[in-house]
Amino acid sequence: MIALTLALRNLWLNRRRSLATILAVAVGFTAINLFGGYIHDIYRGLKSSAIHGEGLGHLTVARNGFFAEGALHPERYSLKGDELKRLLSTLESTPGVKLATPRIGLSGLISNGRISTIFIGEGQVPQDMAKLGQPHKLDPKHPVGGLMSSGLGQLLGVKPGQTTVIMGSTLAGQTNALDFEVDGFFDDCQDMVKKAFLDESLTHKNLTSANSINIARWLPQMFYIFFAYKQLKQYNKSIVLSCPSGNFGNICAGIMAKRLGFPISRFVASTNANDTVPRFLENGNYEPKPSVATISNAMDVGNPSNFIRIQELYNNDLTEFEKDFSSYSFSDTETEIAIKDIYNRTKYIAEPHGAVGYLGLKKEMQKQPNSIGVFLETAHPIKFLDIVEPLLDLQLPIPKQIESVLNKEKVSVKIKTYEELKDFLH
Repeated sequence: MIALTLALRNLWLNRRRSLATILAVAVGFTAINLFGGYIHDIYRGLKSSAIHGEGLGHLTVARNGFFAEGALHPERYSLKGDELKRLLSTLESTPGVKLATPRIGLSGLISNGRISTIFIGEGQVPQDMAKLGQPHKLDPKHPVGGLMSSGLGQLLGVKPGQTTVIMGSTLAGQTNALDFEVDGFFDDCQDMVKKAFLDESLTHKNLTSANSINIARWLPQMFYIFFAYKQLKQYNKSIVLSCPSGNFGNICAGIMAKRLGFPISRFVASTNANDTVPRFLENGNYEPKPSVATISNAMDVGNPSNFIRIQELYNNDLTEFEKDFSSYSFSDTETEIAIKDIYNRTKYIAEPHGAVGYLGLKKEMQKQPNSIGVFLETAHPIKFLDIVEPLLDLQLPIPKQIESVLNKEKVSVKIKTYEELKDFLH
């Protein structure tokens, strides 16, 4: 009792300090809870994107050994015929299971008759994907078509309605080919998705996205920065970060890493001939233009959707933005020279996107000689065989993960307008 009385007396005598301590604890507790809720919401968004946006569902069921050996020996571990029917029937009759659907991964070569390149894809049951709410739907009445990424479409120079040829290996190891009709590009779907997000009549659907429309995408991208800083902090130098930039999602992750305290002194948005942002930094006018095709095709974006977010992060203040940012544009010829230069110097095999990042860093380091530089790679050179191999006069080894699935029809529901998408979502 005496101890309690003394404690209360001391609290009263030092009431200002006591109040400050209590407020500090309260503010800290509130901040921790708010941040915890923010992280929880991000992970919930990522989970929802994987389940619904990417159509992966809650659970993947496979034959024992599939995840260890299935990529190398698909014929041994594939579920098919009556066995697959029995498994689907068992799963669908399980309480709480609303949908069970088969999927198959596929990869190989795709050609327009002049250019061939490697692709990776997935076979889906269109009716099931519709139930998961995926906007780019496939038509079950049209079994020889599919959806193609805009970058691949630009590389091959094909448009919706045109036909390409897919070649790969069957499960028995034999080579096979299939005509493939291009119905549309992911960008077409993305424009409709953006519109759906802003449609108040669809708010109750809680729509989300797995690409950089969703800022949760930035969270895993920030880990690149974390890992780089962990290796470079021993040098005690300011860091210049160069990102190959198309839709500007990756560099947004860098900005958030800096806001969290990572000592990045300069960002370099390295672009190909699609130079909307470099021109903006030159004249202060943001003037998007139609994209042009380049060998770094994932960056062929004339109006990057994330750039408006970057402007907001800098309060639309060009002066503040320029304190952190540089942006440079490079041609395909410069990119090819950079791939050879990197290989001759280091024996590292870069691909076009990483080479553009390297060029941007190299140019910025002329202004920042006392800093240490980092440029990001964003793709495997095997995706650009027709570019990298002739440039470096070598043959790239095909990774086992890709080699093992070089064997693997279009199924879609036609949607041409936003109104059709909206009718489906309703």
